[in-house]
Amino acid sequence: MSNRLFEDFEPVSETAWKQKIQMDLKGADYNETLVTKTNAGINIKPIYHSDSAPQINIPARATDNWFISQRIFAGNATAANKKAKDV
Repeated sequence: MSNRLFEDFEPVSETAWKQKIQMDLKGADYNETLVTKTNAGINIKPIYHSDSAPQINIPARATDNWFISQRIFAGNATAANKKAKDV
């Protein structure tokens, strides 16, 4: 897949987006009009931008040191096979 489409547009900062939103709201309050609060108390903004994204330090994964496994008791072959297929 090519990203040529995105090369045709200039990048837009989060500040520019917010200024455009404020103009379009014509004086209405941004938080009351566009920010939605879920029942769990999470605020959902109308836009998310990489300018304000938190910087996350993701450690490099050393495949030699990581094992993903599930213990299965093999006292009964049929039950162990069923458990292995389930997990």
